[in-house]
Amino acid sequence: MKKKSIEDKLNIKPIKETTALEAIAVPKPPVPTKNAPPLSEQDKFDDIQYARYILRDAIDKTSNVLGDAIMMAKTESSPRAYEAVGDIVDKITNMASKLVEIHKTVNDIEKKAGNKENDEPKGNTNILIATTKDIVEAIKEEPKTKEK
Repeated sequence: MKKKSIEDKLNIKPIKETTALEAIAVPKPPVPTKNAPPLSEQDKFDDIQYARYILRDAIDKTSNVLGDAIMMAKTESSPRAYEAVGDIVDKITNMASKLVEIHKTVNDIEKKAGNKENDEPKGNTNILIATTKDIVEAIKEEPKTKEK
């Protein structure tokens, strides 16, 4: 006779185990294909935000591990435990510098986008090449043309 699981006995559906990323519903970036269209600005922004989220989450989790490792190093007084603490600190520092690089990348992208807007003409630009005498004559003739 087959043993009934607790879910069968209670007549409930089993709970699906989820990872931390699935639990907070962070969208995964699309997998690129050979014939994929170029990434839009929104796609690039989403990818940067996703990478930023992953790094921040990793820094937080590693910081928690660091606290545990420091407590273990203090209790054991082992050189290996202190070496592990040093490695964890190095990892956190590397991740923090990558996070700063992401911010620099975002700033560079925003600057490029701002420069593109400033480079484009804002409408019709007329340039008048004339002498002062030509301008004065044009002003004097203007009321005559309006009266007609």
